[in-house]
Amino acid sequence: MGGMWRKGTRLAVCACLAACGARSGLRDPDAGRRPVDAGVGASDAAADAGADAGTCVDEPVRIEWAATGDLVDLLVVVDDSLSMAEEQANFGENLPDVVEALISPSDQDGDGIPDQPGVASIHVGVVSTDMGLPEILALDGFDPCVNLDGVLRSQPMLPGCDAAYPTFLTYDAALPDPEIARDFRCVATLGTEGCGLEQPLAAAEKAVTAQAAPGAPNDGFLRPEALLVVAILSDEDDCSIGDPAAFEGWDPARTNLVCFDHPEARRDVEEIASSLLGVKPDRPERVLVAAIVGLPPDLVGASADEVLADPRMEQRPDDAAYLLVPSCDVPGLGRAYPPRRFIELAEAIEAGGGVATVQSICRDLRPAMDALASIILGSVDSGCLPRPLQRSDGDALGHLEHADCIVEETLPDDRECSAGRVLARTDAGRTVCHVCQLGDGLPPFETDAFGNDVRECAGFPEGWAYSTTDAQCGELGKIVFTGDTPPLAGTDLRLVCTEDALPPVPC
Repeated sequence: MGGMWRKGTRLAVCACLAACGARSGLRDPDAGRRPVDAGVGASDAAADAGADAGTCVDEPVRIEWAATGDLVDLLVVVDDSLSMAEEQANFGENLPDVVEALISPSDQDGDGIPDQPGVASIHVGVVSTDMGLPEILALDGFDPCVNLDGVLRSQPMLPGCDAAYPTFLTYDAALPDPEIARDFRCVATLGTEGCGLEQPLAAAEKAVTAQAAPGAPNDGFLRPEALLVVAILSDEDDCSIGDPAAFEGWDPARTNLVCFDHPEARRDVEEIASSLLGVKPDRPERVLVAAIVGLPPDLVGASADEVLADPRMEQRPDDAAYLLVPSCDVPGLGRAYPPRRFIELAEAIEAGGGVATVQSICRDLRPAMDALASIILGSVDSGCLPRPLQRSDGDALGHLEHADCIVEETLPDDRECSAGRVLARTDAGRTVCHVCQLGDGLPPFETDAFGNDVRECAGFPEGWAYSTTDAQCGELGKIVFTGDTPPLAGTDLRLVCTEDALPPVPC
C-alpha cells in the first residue's frame, strides 16, 4: 500500500475561482475579498461601498503552498566514553527501526492509509561528545581527549562495515536501501575510547552551526526546509565548558567530579538552546531535541519540576568511588547519572518554541526510540490544506471525499504517465499527468471538475482523495494518495480547484 502524498513531492494549491492570477505566495487572508449576497451576489456599487453583509469570496489568485515537512535532518550525538558499550549497542540495534517508522508509518486503524504522513528523505549524521579539554585539565585523568569538534563521523568502528562512509547517510523513501540498518549501526557505534569529559550540548551546537556553514566539514547536512532533530545518547550529565579558568586549582584525584566541583565553568544551557533554535530562526517549532539520558524510567513523562525534585535526580558525590551517585542502574542495560542540564535544556527549547523530550537510557531503548519516532512524525508539517474544500455531489467514499479539483503531477523528466494517471501535456521536456481521483470515471464522475473525460480512471483502484479525518488537519483536510503508485520523489504536484470546491468565507 502506498503512502501519503508526502513522498518527496512539492504540492501547490492553485485556487482557480475564475482564472489564476499572477501573484504567488501565501496571501493576506483579507486581501482581494469582496462582499457578496448569500444568493447571487452584491452589486459592484455595494462592494465599493464596503457593505459588510453576507459572505465573502476571494478574487482570483494563485495560492502557493509548499509542503516541506517531509524532510528530516537527524543529528545523533553519541557519548563514546568508557561506560557506554551496552548503551551504544542497544541504540545501534534500534536506530534503523526509527527510520523505518518515519518512512513507513503504521496503519493502526486499518483503513489502508498510514495514520501519519511519512518522511520522504532523512539525513543522518553522528558526532561524538568529545570536544577536547582546556589546557588546564589536559592531564592523565582525561586521556584520550582529542577534540572531535562537532564534525560528523564517517569512520566505522565495527567489523563488517565499509571502510568509510559519507559525511552523513541519506535515506530516500523512493529508493529503499537494504543495507541501511547495517550502515546506521556502523556510523552510530563510536566505541568507548572517547573523552571522559562529555560535552554533548557543545558538540550538537557546533555540528549544526559553525561546522555546518558553507565550506565547513558538515556542509550539506542541513536543509533549510527540513525538520532538525538532535538526538543525544549519554549516561552522564552535560559538561560543556564555558570558562576554563574556573577549573583553576582542580583536584586530579576528583577527575570524574570536575564539573560537579566547578559548575561555574560550564556553558549556560539557555544560551545553547537559543543557538540550536537559531538554526530555524523563523520556525523554532522545526527544531526537536531528544535526550536519552539517566532519567529514572518511572519519571519519563513527568513534568520538569517533578523530575528535578526527585531525590534520585540530586547530584551528590559518592566519595568512595569518586563518582556521582547514579540516578538509575539496571543490570545488563547500564548505569547513568542525574541529567539535570538535559532537563533544563528541554525546558529552554520548549520555552523558545521548539519541541523537546527526555527519555531514559536505563531500560531497553525500544520504548525511547518508539517515542522519538512518534514525536518526529508529530512534528513534521502535517500536509494540511490552507483552507477546507467542499465535497462534490455524489456518494462520499467512506471517509475520503470527492472534490471538484484536479491534481497535476509534473514528472522530473519526459517519462510516461504511470498507472492511475492520464496524460495532460508535455511541458519543456517534462511530462504533466492528471492523477486519477478516487471515484473518477464512475457515475456521476465521468468527467473531472474541468470537463475532461476521466472514464479511463475507472479501471484504477488507486489515486488521490481529500481526507477530512486527519487529527492534525481537522476541518482543513489534506490530500492523500492510496494504492501502489504514490507520486515519485522529485515530482511537482499542483492542486487546481473550481469555485464550487471552495466554500465562501465570512467577511
